[in-house]
Amino acid sequence: MYVMHYYRSYVIRKVLLRVFQLAISLTSIFMFIQIAEICGQIEGISTNFLILCVILSMPTVLVIVLTFVFPLGACWAVSQIRDSGEVMSMSILGISDWSILSWVMQCGMLGAMLVWLVVSVVEPISVANRSILIDNYSKKHIFSMLKPDTFQAQGKFVIYADDVHPNAHSLDHVFAAQRNEDNEWSIVIANKLKETKNGDIVLDEGEGSRFSIRENQKKSIVFSQALIYPYQFLNIDLSSKNDVKLKSFKHLWSERSNAEFLSRICWMTGLPSLCMILVLMAGFMMFDITRSRSSFSMIYFVATFIIAVLMIIFIQRQTQKGIIRSIDMAIVIPNLCLLCWVLLYRFIQRRT
Repeated sequence: MYVMHYYRSYVIRKVLLRVFQLAISLTSIFMFIQIAEICGQIEGISTNFLILCVILSMPTVLVIVLTFVFPLGACWAVSQIRDSGEVMSMSILGISDWSILSWVMQCGMLGAMLVWLVVSVVEPISVANRSILIDNYSKKHIFSMLKPDTFQAQGKFVIYADDVHPNAHSLDHVFAAQRNEDNEWSIVIANKLKETKNGDIVLDEGEGSRFSIRENQKKSIVFSQALIYPYQFLNIDLSSKNDVKLKSFKHLWSERSNAEFLSRICWMTGLPSLCMILVLMAGFMMFDITRSRSSFSMIYFVATFIIAVLMIIFIQRQTQKGIIRSIDMAIVIPNLCLLCWVLLYRFIQRRT
């Protein structure tokens, strides 16, 4: 009994250690990429804002990282345990293969639960709060985000200024254009734009035009000075609410006929299932004794890993487009096929 408890702790500790090492490495790489993307999207951001954005981006990174570091960590750990002869020692001491496999699968179950928790609860909240954070920051730091002598687009809105003075909250030689819902263009040209202490915007010496391409009509007005609201001018919506509503799995399931909700269900259930099945594949690799079989098992594992990644991407895209509309085709059949593929490896393993 003591021997089994010792080896159980040894296997689980070994797997979790490798998972932790991989998670730290991959998370660091992805977070550096996230930081680069945030800095590229928003210019002149403060350190505090960047830190908050990175923290709120971390759950999105962890969804992918946790899904795959548990199988990869298990593969790494079981290969070391197998090569060190510990599997042979456990077999000699009367510990069955299924007992050893169950210890590895306990790590897989932990990974699946963590993935489900992050993808179902933590990630939606963090994504919503990150959008609110960026939106509020954009509203408060409009001028520091604009670049001089550069056309910058935001949806159907384009703005250009020869010079930008963030500290003075002013722009020189401004051009702004926006396409409306009826495909008309509203254009404003001004020599100077300045934000007042009241938060209004004053335009000096300019012209405002509305041009319809379809009807080939143009309406213009010339002004020496115009007073407008800054967020209206810069096409920033102030009606966004700071309420973060998390849709429960029960609600998503009741509305699964909706392509967006079905895609979300596939993401919430598919990633944990994927994690479990890949950890099972890694666990089977522990029982390869000869070098030739271990080489074959590694090739098989890599192939399984690639198939799993392509499968989840394909299913996700097809459900979003509404091509796949049933739970069976989106979740049950793909996971069963992947499980059969993994069990086929075990069958080949026992026959050779």
